[in-house]
Amino acid sequence: QSQTAFLSDLTNAGTFIADNNSTTHVAGTITNNGTMTISAGASLTDLVVDAAAILTGGGSVTLSGGNARVLGSGMLTNAAGHTIQGQGSFGLNTIRVVNDGLIDANVNGAVLLLDPSNGGNVFNNGILEASDGGIMNLSGNAGGTFTNNGTIQALNGSAVQTVSSGVVTNNVAGTLTGGSYRSVSTGDASSVALNGPGVSAIAADTTVELSGAAATMTFGGTALHSSLVTNSGALKILDGHTFNMTNALANNGILSLGGAGLADATLDSGGNITNTATGEIFGHGTIEDTILNSGLVRAANGTLTLHGLIDGQSGTIQIDPGASMDLSGAGGDSDTDFLIHNGVNLNLGANNLLVRQDYTNGGFGAGNSFNHRANVTGTGLLLAEPSVTQTLTGDVAGGTTAAATMDFGNLRVGEQVTRHYAVNNVGDAGPVLRGAIQTDNTTGNGGNITDARLSGSGVTTQNFGPINNNAATADFAVTFTGTSAGALTGQQVALVNNFDNVGNQTLSFTGAAYNAAVASVTPSINLGDFHVGDVVPGQAVSISNTAPVGAFAEDLRAENITANPDAILVGGSPSAVNVLAGGTNTEVSVAVGTATAGNKTGTVTMDLLSNATVNGAAIPGLSPLSLGQATVNVSAAVYNLAAPVVDNAQPIDFGVVHVGDSVTPRNLSITNDAPADGFSEGLNAAFGVPGAGLTTNGGSISLLAAQNTDSSSMSINVSTATNQLINSGVPVLFQSDGTGLNGLGQTDLGTQNVSVVAQVNSFAEALFSKVSGDGSFLMNGPTDYALDFGTVLQGTPSPAAGLSLLNDVLAPADDLAGSYVLAAPGFLLSGFGAFSGLAAGSSILGLDISLDTSTLGSMTGTVTLMPRSENLSGFSGPQPDVVIHLSGNVVPEPSGIALCLLFTGVFFGRRRIRRR
Repeated sequence: QSQTAFLSDLTNAGTFIADNNSTTHVAGTITNNGTMTISAGASLTDLVVDAAAILTGGGSVTLSGGNARVLGSGMLTNAAGHTIQGQGSFGLNTIRVVNDGLIDANVNGAVLLLDPSNGGNVFNNGILEASDGGIMNLSGNAGGTFTNNGTIQALNGSAVQTVSSGVVTNNVAGTLTGGSYRSVSTGDASSVALNGPGVSAIAADTTVELSGAAATMTFGGTALHSSLVTNSGALKILDGHTFNMTNALANNGILSLGGAGLADATLDSGGNITNTATGEIFGHGTIEDTILNSGLVRAANGTLTLHGLIDGQSGTIQIDPGASMDLSGAGGDSDTDFLIHNGVNLNLGANNLLVRQDYTNGGFGAGNSFNHRANVTGTGLLLAEPSVTQTLTGDVAGGTTAAATMDFGNLRVGEQVTRHYAVNNVGDAGPVLRGAIQTDNTTGNGGNITDARLSGSGVTTQNFGPINNNAATADFAVTFTGTSAGALTGQQVALVNNFDNVGNQTLSFTGAAYNAAVASVTPSINLGDFHVGDVVPGQAVSISNTAPVGAFAEDLRAENITANPDAILVGGSPSAVNVLAGGTNTEVSVAVGTATAGNKTGTVTMDLLSNATVNGAAIPGLSPLSLGQATVNVSAAVYNLAAPVVDNAQPIDFGVVHVGDSVTPRNLSITNDAPADGFSEGLNAAFGVPGAGLTTNGGSISLLAAQNTDSSSMSINVSTATNQLINSGVPVLFQSDGTGLNGLGQTDLGTQNVSVVAQVNSFAEALFSKVSGDGSFLMNGPTDYALDFGTVLQGTPSPAAGLSLLNDVLAPADDLAGSYVLAAPGFLLSGFGAFSGLAAGSSILGLDISLDTSTLGSMTGTVTLMPRSENLSGFSGPQPDVVIHLSGNVVPEPSGIALCLLFTGVFFGRRRIRRR
């Protein structure tokens, strides 16, 4: 069964084992001084980096088994001194890696696959290694890359290789830039095979080492020896390795052969080797080609054998103590500016060596024991230029004149610079020179050393020599110590010799010391209070140079100006500024991010340099001096705006009420939904102008705390002054209020409209009308009617009237319902049954009343309506009874004249029925 562990910010001094089919999550700083093993068997066993994680300490994490995996979504830093080793999968296209320690594929025949996330990178500042027969695959399966600032190496029997389009970003268009690359074989084959174009150039600060006969190194499938043209870094051919090049080599860096305590190596260039002024070829072994030397050719740790001559374009030949150089098979004469022989032997064979400037030999001896050919073998000569005169070489100008100059250039107070000069015997074959250095004018030769800032053998009176023809003394050192600012003036030594025909010389010393810049940077900045999402106005960082103003005071430079983690540089802030002595710069501006609430802290860091300029003009010979790093602490507080929420379900429905009703108001429930994290402002709320038919209590809310609710301060009601349909709203105006929390005051949050619906009905009203027939129909009041059929003859047809019932109101209004009480003997009634649902403005017809003429007498009766006002809310309310009074008189049949009068009276007695 799968198990899961979570490790965060802990220290392990013992043993931690993640069993097969388990998942271990890591975050924070894991200080591992013991062992941690991801012990995979048949199931995947994972170490998951959920967020930024640092593995530090002197311990190790071992991926045991092919199913061991390291994956996740964060950045994993393997700190210096910590080891990750073994086999399995490291990355799975998911994480980014910074390696400051050791990652070692050290399981024989097994693969450790490094596969960073898409767009991610493995930044190697430590060692990526395959050892003990292991294989390290650097995969670009998801587009991840590898940047090497440390070492990538395959040891004996092991291989480091890129797969799946893996890219080592250091190989740019065939130039290998940065880091160290080693293929070291001590018997079994070792291989470094990286993607990219064939490497034609090794850049400065880059080391490539091929050690042992079976070591190989390829780039894009092309062996290094087949593509290389230029070395500006360090190329090491060691321990019996033979480097047979296709192209002629230009060396601007360091070319090492053999290696201390290792077997000789062989270099066979595809043509003459050009060793430039910055180039150095050193070590022991064999070089098959002519060296066009402008740099240094140096024998060290054994014998350096050259089967081609050294053509000294300039440059130096040097033999280290214990080493030898063999030019006997060079096939011709060699030449150099400088020959420094402190070794066991210089074998010239039959070839001459012309030294143009300086020749020193640790075996010269002193006085009568001087031997310019000490430790030099062969019949070849050490030659100097003809026409010998005394000259000065080394760090001097005008060395062939009577008044030479040694310029120390410019340095800083507190620094010291040592320069050297040698006394030369220049000319055709002639004697060696012996002489003395004089530091005062006792003999009138011009010596004058009075400035205590000068010291060293070159300004100390002593003998020098012997000097061979076209050779020079060992260097005399002169040190200029900048104990105070200012220039050297009038300082010189006299150099006199023991030959009258060789002119004496003076050597004057020039130079100056400068006060370095002194930095003063704002220590801290409090930006104040802001809301989440605010754009924080930048605040200037003050960078001052407090060095004294003057001709010998340097400018201050602040560079690599960066901000983190919460601090950010405002757009337009420079990444570097220059500040004159006595000046202040405020161009750098800092702010903080406001994406989240809380106390924001960060720093602005910058590298400070004394810039080797005065008022912007370069000081010749000085390079910028690091003054360390300055840190500006930046702080601010970011607050959440209040988050208003109207909790009431909307629309708020008052239902059906009646004109004139007293309606219970509805309270608004308002919540401040901002997080209760101590960084959320209070909520203010107030009503705006309510919509048609609505009223409020005018209430408000002040400083409602985060995650609190107010359901009593603010209420809404409807107006029942008139009947109406209400579908409207009440605006609620919200503010975020920082009172008591911050200094941000009140911030409008806009308006939310609370929607309301209601129906204000009129009560139903009953209205009877006569619509047809006989009789007089009168409305005596809203609830009182009279229907009079007058006098009719017995036996004649019954008079009849048709009535209607109207719900006499305008909508919105209640429906009319009701029932009748009939108390009308002598009358015939129909249609007066119970009813309901008579809408406003609607009528009921078919209410018929007739007088029964079969019975004599005066007839009276009543029809009583008991009305009710009803609506869909369930309301059903009684209304005042409405009574119709009925009357009629039935008489016997009269004589003819009486009958005529009777009918005349009836006719004129009929009245119109009026409707109110």
